[in-house]
Amino acid sequence: MDNKIQTLRKPNSALVMVPKIGRLTPVSRKMYNVMLHRTQRQIGEFVKEGRVIDAKHLFSAPLSELTESISVTGSDTRTLAKQYLREMRRTEVDWEAPDASTGVIWRSMGLLSEADIEIKDGVTWVHWALPPTLLSAVSDPERYTPLDLSQMAKLRNYTAIALYEICSRYKNNPTGVTSKNSPDWWVDALTNAPPSIDLSTGNVKRREWRKLKSESIGKAIEEINEKTDLVVELHEIKEGKAVKEVQFSVQKKRVEQLAPQVTIGADLAEHAARLDVQISDLVKLIKSGVSEGEIKVGLTKLETRLAHPELALVENKLAYLKALIAESGGFIRRETVEVRVAETVGKRDEKSAGSWLAKRTEDLKFEFFKLTKKEQQKYADLVLENFRNTGLATPQFIRKVAAGDWSAGPLLHNMTSAFAVEKYGPDWNVEPEDAMLLDATLAEQS
Repeated sequence: MDNKIQTLRKPNSALVMVPKIGRLTPVSRKMYNVMLHRTQRQIGEFVKEGRVIDAKHLFSAPLSELTESISVTGSDTRTLAKQYLREMRRTEVDWEAPDASTGVIWRSMGLLSEADIEIKDGVTWVHWALPPTLLSAVSDPERYTPLDLSQMAKLRNYTAIALYEICSRYKNNPTGVTSKNSPDWWVDALTNAPPSIDLSTGNVKRREWRKLKSESIGKAIEEINEKTDLVVELHEIKEGKAVKEVQFSVQKKRVEQLAPQVTIGADLAEHAARLDVQISDLVKLIKSGVSEGEIKVGLTKLETRLAHPELALVENKLAYLKALIAESGGFIRRETVEVRVAETVGKRDEKSAGSWLAKRTEDLKFEFFKLTKKEQQKYADLVLENFRNTGLATPQFIRKVAAGDWSAGPLLHNMTSAFAVEKYGPDWNVEPEDAMLLDATLAEQS
Protein backbone atom coordinates (compact mmCIF):
# COMPACT_ATOMS: atom_id res chain seq x y z
CA MET A 1 0.00 0.00 0.00
CA ASP A 2 1.00 3.61 -0.54
CA ASN A 3 2.62 5.09 2.56
CA LYS A 4 0.46 8.21 2.16
CA ILE A 5 -2.66 6.23 2.96
CA GLN A 6 -1.03 4.45 5.85
CA THR A 7 -0.99 7.41 8.23
CA LEU A 8 -3.78 7.59 10.81
CA ARG A 9 -4.48 11.06 12.16
CA LYS A 10 -5.41 9.86 15.62
CA PRO A 11 -6.85 12.49 17.97
CA ASN A 12 -4.48 13.23 20.83
CA SER A 13 -7.40 12.70 23.20
CA ALA A 14 -7.71 9.08 21.97
CA LEU A 15 -4.06 8.00 22.12
CA VAL A 16 -4.28 6.48 25.59
CA MET A 17 -6.83 3.68 25.84
CA VAL A 18 -7.30 2.40 29.39
CA PRO A 19 -9.50 -0.75 29.42
CA LYS A 20 -12.27 -0.66 32.01
CA ILE A 21 -14.31 -3.59 30.75
CA GLY A 22 -12.97 -6.40 28.55
CA ARG A 23 -9.54 -7.11 27.16
CA LEU A 24 -7.76 -6.12 23.95
CA THR A 25 -5.18 -8.29 22.20
CA PRO A 26 -2.30 -6.74 20.23
CA VAL A 27 -3.92 -7.64 16.89
CA SER A 28 -7.26 -6.14 17.97
CA ARG A 29 -5.63 -2.82 18.80
CA LYS A 30 -3.72 -2.71 15.51
CA MET A 31 -6.80 -3.72 13.54
CA TYR A 32 -8.85 -1.05 15.32
CA ASN A 33 -6.36 1.63 14.26
CA VAL A 34 -6.62 0.40 10.67
CA MET A 35 -10.42 0.68 10.92
CA LEU A 36 -10.13 4.26 12.23
CA HIS A 37 -7.86 5.04 9.29
CA ARG A 38 -10.34 3.59 6.79
CA THR A 39 -13.09 5.58 8.53
CA GLN A 40 -11.17 8.83 8.00
CA ARG A 41 -10.56 7.94 4.35
CA GLN A 42 -14.22 7.21 3.68
CA ILE A 43 -15.33 10.39 5.46
CA GLY A 44 -12.94 12.33 3.21
CA GLU A 45 -14.52 10.72 0.14
CA PHE A 46 -18.00 11.68 1.36
CA VAL A 47 -16.93 15.28 1.95
CA LYS A 48 -15.30 15.49 -1.48
CA GLU A 49 -18.49 14.26 -3.14
CA GLY A 50 -20.70 16.54 -1.06
CA ARG A 51 -22.51 13.63 0.59
CA VAL A 52 -23.82 13.51 4.15
CA ILE A 53 -23.16 10.60 6.53
CA ASP A 54 -26.46 9.70 8.17
CA ALA A 55 -26.89 8.18 11.63
CA LYS A 56 -27.38 4.67 10.23
CA HIS A 57 -24.26 4.69 8.03
CA LEU A 58 -21.81 1.81 8.39
CA PHE A 59 -18.21 2.19 7.29
CA SER A 60 -16.79 -0.80 5.44
CA ALA A 61 -13.69 -2.42 4.01
CA PRO A 62 -12.70 -5.82 2.66
CA LEU A 63 -11.43 -8.03 5.46
CA SER A 64 -8.21 -8.63 3.54
CA GLU A 65 -7.55 -4.89 3.53
CA LEU A 66 -7.91 -4.69 7.31
CA THR A 67 -5.66 -7.67 8.05
CA GLU A 68 -3.01 -7.65 5.32
CA SER A 69 -0.49 -5.54 7.26
CA ILE A 70 -1.10 -6.51 10.90
CA SER A 71 0.27 -10.06 11.14
CA VAL A 72 -2.99 -11.99 11.43
CA THR A 73 -1.91 -15.65 11.55
CA GLY A 74 -4.13 -18.65 10.99
CA SER A 75 -5.89 -20.33 8.11
CA ASP A 76 -9.41 -19.09 8.92
CA THR A 77 -9.03 -15.31 8.86
CA ARG A 78 -12.78 -14.78 8.92
CA THR A 79 -13.19 -16.62 12.24
CA LEU A 80 -10.27 -14.71 13.72
CA ALA A 81 -11.76 -11.42 12.53
CA LYS A 82 -15.03 -12.24 14.29
CA GLN A 83 -13.06 -12.81 17.48
CA TYR A 84 -11.26 -9.46 17.16
CA LEU A 85 -14.50 -7.60 16.39
CA ARG A 86 -16.15 -9.16 19.45
CA GLU A 87 -13.24 -7.92 21.57
CA MET A 88 -13.76 -4.40 20.23
CA ARG A 89 -17.52 -4.55 20.85
CA ARG A 90 -17.13 -5.86 24.39
CA THR A 91 -14.29 -3.60 25.47
CA GLU A 92 -14.90 -0.23 27.10
CA VAL A 93 -12.05 2.17 27.73
CA ASP A 94 -11.26 5.51 29.28
CA TRP A 95 -9.77 7.73 26.57
CA GLU A 96 -7.02 10.16 27.52
CA ALA A 97 -4.41 12.42 26.02
CA PRO A 98 -0.88 11.53 27.15
CA ASP A 99 -0.49 14.88 28.94
CA ALA A 100 -0.56 14.74 32.72
CA SER A 101 -2.68 17.91 32.99
CA THR A 102 -5.39 16.83 30.56
CA GLY A 103 -7.06 13.96 32.41
CA VAL A 104 -9.79 11.67 31.12
CA ILE A 105 -11.51 13.01 28.01
CA TRP A 106 -14.18 10.35 27.44
CA ARG A 107 -15.04 7.87 30.15
CA SER A 108 -15.86 4.19 29.54
CA MET A 109 -16.79 4.47 25.89
CA GLY A 110 -16.94 1.38 23.69
CA LEU A 111 -14.65 1.05 20.69
CA LEU A 112 -17.45 0.16 18.26
CA SER A 113 -21.19 0.68 18.47
CA GLU A 114 -21.88 -1.91 15.77
CA ALA A 115 -19.96 -4.44 13.66
CA ASP A 116 -20.80 -7.24 11.26
CA ILE A 117 -19.26 -9.37 8.52
CA GLU A 118 -20.81 -9.93 5.08
CA ILE A 119 -19.75 -12.08 2.13
CA LYS A 120 -20.53 -10.34 -1.15
CA ASP A 121 -19.52 -11.69 -4.57
CA GLY A 122 -17.04 -14.00 -2.87
CA VAL A 123 -15.37 -11.15 -0.95
CA THR A 124 -15.59 -10.90 2.86
CA TRP A 125 -16.53 -7.36 3.95
CA VAL A 126 -16.42 -5.88 7.45
CA HIS A 127 -18.98 -3.17 8.36
CA TRP A 128 -18.77 -1.04 11.49
CA ALA A 129 -20.02 2.08 13.25
CA LEU A 130 -18.24 4.24 15.83
CA PRO A 131 -19.80 5.86 18.91
CA PRO A 132 -20.98 9.38 17.87
CA THR A 133 -18.52 11.27 20.10
CA LEU A 134 -15.57 9.28 18.80
CA LEU A 135 -16.76 9.58 15.19
CA SER A 136 -16.89 13.35 15.58
CA ALA A 137 -13.34 13.47 16.91
CA VAL A 138 -11.95 11.12 14.26
CA SER A 139 -13.70 12.85 11.35
CA ASP A 140 -11.64 16.03 11.45
CA PRO A 141 -9.33 16.07 14.48
CA GLU A 142 -8.07 19.51 15.43
CA ARG A 143 -5.15 18.14 17.41
CA TYR A 144 -3.85 14.77 16.36
CA THR A 145 -0.79 12.53 16.21
CA PRO A 146 0.19 10.99 12.85
CA LEU A 147 0.54 7.25 13.41
CA ASP A 148 2.45 5.28 10.78
CA LEU A 149 0.45 2.05 10.55
CA SER A 150 3.21 0.29 8.62
CA GLN A 151 5.55 0.89 11.57
CA MET A 152 2.97 -0.28 14.11
CA ALA A 153 2.36 -3.40 12.03
CA LYS A 154 5.85 -4.60 12.96
CA LEU A 155 5.05 -4.69 16.68
CA ARG A 156 3.65 -7.83 18.34
CA ASN A 157 3.69 -6.95 22.03
CA TYR A 158 0.67 -5.00 23.35
CA THR A 159 2.82 -2.86 25.64
CA ALA A 160 5.05 -1.95 22.68
CA ILE A 161 2.04 -0.96 20.56
CA ALA A 162 0.54 1.23 23.31
CA LEU A 163 3.93 2.82 24.11
CA TYR A 164 4.65 3.46 20.41
CA GLU A 165 1.35 5.36 20.06
CA ILE A 166 2.14 7.58 23.04
CA CYS A 167 5.76 8.17 22.02
CA SER A 168 4.70 9.09 18.48
CA ARG A 169 2.98 12.11 20.05
CA TYR A 170 6.41 13.43 21.10
CA LYS A 171 8.71 12.42 18.24
CA ASN A 172 8.79 16.00 16.88
CA ASN A 173 8.83 17.62 20.31
CA PRO A 174 11.95 19.81 20.80
CA THR A 175 12.36 18.51 24.37
CA GLY A 176 12.54 14.91 23.11
CA VAL A 177 10.65 13.52 26.10
CA THR A 178 7.11 12.47 26.92
CA SER A 179 5.17 14.09 29.74
CA LYS A 180 5.89 12.85 33.26
CA ASN A 181 3.22 10.65 34.77
CA SER A 182 2.90 8.50 37.85
CA PRO A 183 3.89 4.83 37.63
CA ASP A 184 0.22 3.86 38.12
CA TRP A 185 -0.77 6.00 35.13
CA TRP A 186 1.74 4.19 32.92
CA VAL A 187 0.60 0.80 34.21
CA ASP A 188 -2.97 1.63 33.16
CA ALA A 189 -1.91 3.11 29.82
CA LEU A 190 0.30 0.17 28.81
CA THR A 191 -1.84 -2.74 30.03
CA ASN A 192 -4.46 -4.42 27.84
CA ALA A 193 -6.97 -5.34 30.57
CA PRO A 194 -8.51 -3.63 33.60
CA PRO A 195 -7.02 -4.33 37.04
CA SER A 196 -8.62 -7.04 39.15
CA ILE A 197 -10.79 -6.34 42.17
CA ASP A 198 -10.05 -7.76 45.62
CA LEU A 199 -13.37 -9.44 46.47
CA SER A 200 -12.72 -9.26 50.20
CA THR A 201 -12.13 -5.50 50.29
CA GLY A 202 -13.51 -4.23 46.98
CA ASN A 203 -10.20 -2.46 46.30
CA VAL A 204 -8.55 -2.29 42.88
CA LYS A 205 -5.50 -4.57 42.58
CA ARG A 206 -3.41 -2.80 39.96
CA ARG A 207 -0.17 -4.40 38.76
CA GLU A 208 2.91 -2.95 40.38
CA TRP A 209 5.09 -0.74 38.18
CA ARG A 210 8.22 -2.72 39.04
CA LYS A 211 6.56 -5.94 37.81
CA LEU A 212 5.35 -4.36 34.58
CA LYS A 213 8.80 -2.88 34.05
CA SER A 214 10.48 -6.24 34.62
CA GLU A 215 8.05 -8.30 32.53
CA SER A 216 7.05 -5.98 29.68
CA ILE A 217 8.60 -2.50 29.49
CA GLY A 218 12.14 -3.60 28.62
CA LYS A 219 10.92 -5.94 25.90
CA ALA A 220 8.60 -3.26 24.53
CA ILE A 221 11.41 -0.70 24.29
CA GLU A 222 13.69 -3.24 22.64
CA GLU A 223 11.02 -4.13 20.07
CA ILE A 224 10.27 -0.46 19.25
CA ASN A 225 13.96 0.42 18.92
CA GLU A 226 14.71 -2.60 16.74
CA LYS A 227 11.70 -2.58 14.43
CA THR A 228 10.31 0.95 14.09
CA ASP A 229 11.31 4.50 13.17
CA LEU A 230 11.68 5.54 16.84
CA VAL A 231 14.33 5.17 19.51
CA VAL A 232 12.84 5.14 23.02
CA GLU A 233 14.49 5.16 26.46
CA LEU A 234 12.96 4.85 29.93
CA HIS A 235 13.57 7.47 32.63
CA GLU A 236 12.44 7.05 36.24
CA ILE A 237 12.27 10.01 38.63
CA LYS A 238 12.86 8.75 42.17
CA GLU A 239 12.55 10.03 45.70
CA GLY A 240 14.93 7.85 47.62
CA LYS A 241 14.31 4.36 46.32
CA ALA A 242 10.66 4.99 45.36
CA VAL A 243 9.75 5.75 41.75
CA LYS A 244 7.56 8.86 41.81
CA GLU A 245 7.27 9.67 38.10
CA VAL A 246 8.08 8.02 34.80
CA GLN A 247 8.75 9.43 31.35
CA PHE A 248 10.39 8.30 28.11
CA SER A 249 12.83 10.03 25.80
CA VAL A 250 11.86 9.78 22.12
CA GLN A 251 14.01 10.25 19.03
CA LYS A 252 13.39 9.60 15.35
CA LYS A 253 15.93 7.35 13.69
CA ARG A 254 18.21 8.95 11.16
CA VAL A 255 17.00 8.86 7.58
CA GLU A 256 19.94 6.73 6.48
CA GLN A 257 18.94 4.08 9.00
CA LEU A 258 15.47 3.83 7.50
CA ALA A 259 15.98 4.39 3.78
CA PRO A 260 18.51 2.02 2.18
CA GLN A 261 19.66 2.80 -1.34
CA VAL A 262 17.76 -0.19 -2.67
CA THR A 263 14.01 0.49 -2.74
CA ILE A 264 11.75 -2.32 -1.55
CA GLY A 265 8.04 -2.48 -2.30
CA ALA A 266 5.69 -1.78 0.62
CA ASP A 267 3.96 -5.18 0.29
CA LEU A 268 7.30 -7.00 0.48
CA ALA A 269 8.44 -4.92 3.45
CA GLU A 270 5.20 -5.61 5.33
CA HIS A 271 5.46 -9.34 4.56
CA ALA A 272 9.02 -9.40 5.91
CA ALA A 273 7.95 -7.47 9.03
CA ARG A 274 5.25 -10.04 9.79
CA LEU A 275 7.91 -12.76 9.84
CA ASP A 276 10.52 -10.70 11.74
CA VAL A 277 12.90 -10.70 8.77
CA GLN A 278 14.99 -7.51 8.69
CA ILE A 279 14.57 -5.14 5.72
CA SER A 280 18.34 -4.62 5.69
CA ASP A 281 18.78 -8.35 5.02
CA LEU A 282 16.38 -8.15 2.06
CA VAL A 283 18.39 -5.21 0.72
CA LYS A 284 21.54 -7.32 0.83
CA LEU A 285 19.77 -10.14 -1.02
CA ILE A 286 18.62 -7.74 -3.74
CA LYS A 287 22.12 -6.29 -4.04
CA SER A 288 23.44 -9.84 -4.47
CA GLY A 289 21.18 -10.30 -7.50
CA VAL A 290 18.00 -11.82 -6.03
CA SER A 291 14.78 -10.35 -7.41
CA GLU A 292 11.86 -9.13 -5.31
CA GLY A 293 9.74 -11.86 -6.91
CA GLU A 294 12.12 -14.57 -5.70
CA ILE A 295 12.16 -13.07 -2.21
CA LYS A 296 8.36 -12.92 -2.17
CA VAL A 297 8.13 -16.63 -3.05
CA GLY A 298 10.69 -17.43 -0.35
CA LEU A 299 8.81 -15.40 2.29
CA THR A 300 5.56 -17.14 1.40
CA LYS A 301 7.21 -20.55 1.82
CA LEU A 302 8.81 -19.43 5.10
CA GLU A 303 5.44 -18.26 6.44
CA THR A 304 3.90 -21.62 5.53
CA ARG A 305 6.76 -23.44 7.29
CA LEU A 306 6.39 -21.35 10.47
CA ALA A 307 2.70 -22.24 10.62
CA HIS A 308 3.62 -25.84 11.56
CA PRO A 309 4.70 -25.90 15.23
CA GLU A 310 4.98 -29.68 15.15
CA LEU A 311 8.08 -29.36 12.95
CA ALA A 312 11.58 -28.49 14.12
CA LEU A 313 12.22 -24.95 15.31
CA VAL A 314 13.49 -22.55 12.64
CA GLU A 315 16.50 -21.14 14.48
CA ASN A 316 17.71 -18.78 11.76
CA LYS A 317 14.93 -17.36 9.59
CA LEU A 318 17.30 -15.57 7.22
CA ALA A 319 19.32 -18.73 6.54
CA TYR A 320 16.12 -20.69 6.03
CA LEU A 321 14.81 -18.00 3.65
CA LYS A 322 18.04 -18.19 1.64
CA ALA A 323 17.69 -21.96 1.38
CA LEU A 324 14.11 -21.60 0.14
CA ILE A 325 15.18 -19.05 -2.46
CA ALA A 326 18.00 -21.37 -3.48
CA GLU A 327 15.46 -24.13 -4.11
CA SER A 328 13.86 -21.78 -6.65
CA GLY A 329 17.20 -21.05 -8.33
CA GLY A 330 17.70 -17.65 -6.69
CA PHE A 331 21.39 -18.02 -5.76
CA ILE A 332 24.54 -18.90 -7.69
CA ARG A 333 26.96 -19.02 -4.75
CA ARG A 334 27.11 -21.18 -1.63
CA GLU A 335 23.35 -21.61 -1.56
CA THR A 336 23.34 -23.19 -5.04
CA VAL A 337 26.16 -25.51 -3.98
CA GLU A 338 24.13 -26.55 -0.93
CA VAL A 339 21.16 -27.39 -3.13
CA ARG A 340 23.32 -29.45 -5.49
CA VAL A 341 24.79 -31.32 -2.54
CA ALA A 342 21.30 -31.96 -1.21
CA GLU A 343 20.28 -33.36 -4.60
CA THR A 344 23.32 -35.64 -4.58
CA VAL A 345 22.59 -36.85 -1.08
CA GLY A 346 18.94 -37.36 -2.01
CA LYS A 347 19.97 -39.97 -4.56
CA ARG A 348 21.30 -42.23 -1.80
CA ASP A 349 19.31 -44.83 -0.01
CA GLU A 350 16.67 -42.72 1.81
CA LYS A 351 16.08 -45.48 4.34
CA SER A 352 19.75 -45.36 5.34
CA ALA A 353 19.74 -41.57 5.68
CA GLY A 354 16.53 -41.69 7.70
CA SER A 355 17.97 -44.31 10.02
CA TRP A 356 21.03 -42.16 10.69
CA LEU A 357 18.92 -39.10 11.54
CA ALA A 358 16.53 -41.14 13.69
CA LYS A 359 19.45 -42.54 15.71
CA ARG A 360 21.02 -39.09 15.93
CA THR A 361 17.74 -37.66 17.25
CA GLU A 362 17.33 -40.41 19.83
CA ASP A 363 20.91 -39.90 21.04
CA LEU A 364 20.21 -36.19 21.45
CA LYS A 365 17.04 -36.88 23.44
CA PHE A 366 19.06 -39.13 25.72
CA GLU A 367 21.62 -36.33 26.21
CA PHE A 368 18.86 -33.79 26.73
CA PHE A 369 17.12 -35.80 29.46
CA LYS A 370 20.42 -36.11 31.35
CA LEU A 371 20.14 -32.35 31.97
CA THR A 372 18.51 -31.13 35.16
CA LYS A 373 14.94 -29.84 34.95
CA LYS A 374 16.26 -26.32 35.47
CA GLU A 375 18.69 -26.71 32.55
CA GLN A 376 15.91 -28.09 30.36
CA GLN A 377 13.70 -25.10 31.26
CA LYS A 378 16.13 -22.83 29.42
CA TYR A 379 15.31 -24.52 26.12
CA ALA A 380 11.58 -24.53 26.89
CA ASP A 381 11.77 -20.76 27.35
CA LEU A 382 13.68 -20.37 24.06
CA VAL A 383 11.07 -22.36 22.16
CA LEU A 384 8.20 -20.46 23.79
CA GLU A 385 9.77 -17.11 22.90
CA ASN A 386 10.16 -18.21 19.28
CA PHE A 387 6.56 -19.39 19.13
CA ARG A 388 5.34 -16.11 20.61
CA ASN A 389 7.35 -14.13 18.06
CA THR A 390 5.76 -16.12 15.23
CA GLY A 391 2.25 -16.01 16.72
CA LEU A 392 2.11 -19.78 17.31
CA ALA A 393 2.09 -19.90 21.11
CA THR A 394 -1.31 -21.40 21.90
CA PRO A 395 -2.66 -21.33 25.49
CA GLN A 396 -2.17 -25.12 25.69
CA PHE A 397 1.46 -24.75 24.54
CA ILE A 398 2.09 -22.04 27.17
CA ARG A 399 0.55 -24.22 29.89
CA LYS A 400 2.81 -27.13 28.97
CA VAL A 401 5.90 -24.94 29.27
CA ALA A 402 4.76 -23.58 32.63
CA ALA A 403 4.01 -27.09 33.93
CA GLY A 404 7.28 -28.57 32.69
CA ASP A 405 5.35 -31.05 30.56
CA TRP A 406 7.75 -31.79 27.71
CA SER A 407 8.20 -35.55 27.81
CA ALA A 408 6.87 -35.91 24.26
CA GLY A 409 5.32 -34.05 21.34
CA PRO A 410 6.24 -30.86 19.40
CA LEU A 411 7.54 -29.07 22.49
CA LEU A 412 10.15 -31.78 23.17
CA HIS A 413 11.06 -31.96 19.49
CA ASN A 414 11.75 -28.22 19.31
CA MET A 415 13.57 -28.17 22.65
CA THR A 416 15.97 -30.96 21.64
CA SER A 417 16.57 -29.18 18.31
CA ALA A 418 17.46 -25.96 20.17
CA PHE A 419 19.73 -27.94 22.50
CA ALA A 420 21.42 -29.61 19.51
CA VAL A 421 22.04 -26.32 17.69
CA GLU A 422 23.59 -24.76 20.79
CA LYS A 423 25.83 -27.76 21.55
CA TYR A 424 26.74 -29.02 18.07
CA GLY A 425 25.91 -26.12 15.73
CA PRO A 426 23.29 -25.70 12.97
CA ASP A 427 24.59 -28.75 11.06
CA TRP A 428 23.89 -31.18 13.92
CA ASN A 429 21.41 -33.09 11.70
CA VAL A 430 23.75 -33.33 8.69
CA GLU A 431 25.33 -36.75 8.24
CA PRO A 432 29.16 -36.50 8.36
CA GLU A 433 29.49 -37.81 4.82
CA ASP A 434 27.13 -35.08 3.59
CA ALA A 435 29.11 -32.36 5.41
CA MET A 436 32.34 -33.58 3.79
CA LEU A 437 30.67 -33.48 0.38
CA LEU A 438 29.51 -29.91 0.95
CA ASP A 439 32.97 -28.75 2.06
CA ALA A 440 34.63 -30.42 -0.93
CA THR A 441 32.17 -28.90 -3.40
CA LEU A 442 32.66 -25.43 -1.94
CA ALA A 443 36.42 -25.84 -2.16
CA GLU A 444 36.07 -26.63 -5.88
CA GLN A 445 34.07 -23.41 -6.38
CA SER A 446 36.57 -21.15 -4.60
